[in-house]
Amino acid sequence: MLTHYFSDPVMLDLIQHTPAFPYLDCLSAELVATGYKPTTIQRYLRAAAHVSYWQNRRERSLTELDSVCIEEFKRHLPGCQCKEFRRVNDYDVRGARKFLQYLQQTAVVAAEHRPDPVGTQPPLFVEFCDWMRQHQGTRQTTLETYRRTAKRPAGQATEVFLNARGTAMTRSGFEYILEKHVRTAAQDCPSLSTKSISPHCLRHSCAMMILQSTGDIRKVALWLGHASTQTTEMYLRADTMTLLEVMNTTPPPTLRKGHFRPPDQLIALLRAE
Repeated sequence: MLTHYFSDPVMLDLIQHTPAFPYLDCLSAELVATGYKPTTIQRYLRAAAHVSYWQNRRERSLTELDSVCIEEFKRHLPGCQCKEFRRVNDYDVRGARKFLQYLQQTAVVAAEHRPDPVGTQPPLFVEFCDWMRQHQGTRQTTLETYRRTAKRPAGQATEVFLNARGTAMTRSGFEYILEKHVRTAAQDCPSLSTKSISPHCLRHSCAMMILQSTGDIRKVALWLGHASTQTTEMYLRADTMTLLEVMNTTPPPTLRKGHFRPPDQLIALLRAE
């Protein structure tokens, strides 16, 4: 399977002589099953071979690999002189960590016992993590990333989106970040380059996703902060399938069949006028 990712015979031969080689086929299969792109898988496999080669040069076995070694490997990278592995980037660290995680899952390396940081978080964040596990299948490593992102030093801004200086991101700053990611997404979806995408488009997309997931226009109104559901009904007109589903789930009014017979007092009132 490695020949699918490495066409260079020199690199392939180098990888085959690293301690990581016996585990790379299974690692690549797991990455494919997880949904990683081929280019990312190639970089992660190269990083796994690199960290195992570096570990072997230090006369340490692969079973001694742990998070401390990964941090040492990270400090080693700027001045790396490991043959064909000299061309380094961020994927070397991420791939090394992924390789360590795989070795721990397969019991090749002893798992490191760490206290669950989620339990020490505010109740709202704990509830959020439980929901993400149940409905999205989010892994603990991803939740740990959310935890680090949500944790703010004392005195820092409380806004959700911060800039590089740690202060609240301005609208123009958010538009700049959005435009950068739209250009990246347009490489896979060229139609995006012909559309005008603003931060308000994200608000509309979020509303449509909530409506499609819940079918409850009241939840959409609550999320968007609308004072009345009449403002939110525009999303029903935008998605006819959801409109039909909402209509089908709405119980019909309890009215008795028959003809309307006006009472005598109503007739007398109308005649008097």
